[in-house]
Amino acid sequence: MLTFLVRRVATIVPTLIFVSMLIFGLQQLLPGDPALILAGEEQDPAVVAHLREVMHLDAPLPLRYLHWVG
Repeated sequence: MLTFLVRRVATIVPTLIFVSMLIFGLQQLLPGDPALILAGEEQDPAVVAHLREVMHLDAPLPLRYLHWVG
């Protein structure tokens, strides 16, 4: 029974990681900049820069993925 559970978890964990990477990757392909969209119509450069920093949009892709998962 325990070996069945271990095998099951060993199968589920990589699948969940793959699916999360797939969803994150598809989100990155969406058009538009989330910071510009959230900044509104005026799009003050200071607000856009702050949103990019808070949302980790200025970080490299692997770090953005880790923040997204967390």
